[in-house]
Amino acid sequence: MSSPIELPVRPAPGIGALQALPWVLLALALGLAAHPLTLVAALLPLGAGVAAFWRHGVKPGGHSITEICQSPEGLTLHTHNGQCLSAALHPVSRVGAGWLWLRLDTSVRQYSLVLSDRPGFRNTEAGALRRFRTRLRLTHTGQQQ
Repeated sequence: MSSPIELPVRPAPGIGALQALPWVLLALALGLAAHPLTLVAALLPLGAGVAAFWRHGVKPGGHSITEICQSPEGLTLHTHNGQCLSAALHPVSRVGAGWLWLRLDTSVRQYSLVLSDRPGFRNTEAGALRRFRTRLRLTHTGQQQ
């Protein structure tokens, strides 16, 4: 029997920038087209990039994950608004040396989450992330990592 792992998740500016990068690149590509309509259209992905940076890098919203608990029964997500959701790890999730990209499926919605213990990107505790990463690798050996 293994003990549960509680992994707190907090906002980090580096993670927010990482989440905003695709939106900002799309806005830049639209902005370089130099047509008046594409310049106006570039405001939409730019706004989405700012929202992604704010949500993941500065201040979490109501449905943002604040803690992940892993026990022998499975994964449990705690959200900013107090909900406790049972979750399953999607096969497209990736585990790296200093980061985790997780896609978590719940009965309510899907969450995409980046966890890191690297300076500038640190959004969780290093020791808990190391235990969590090890347990994921051991319990999900059939997945490509």
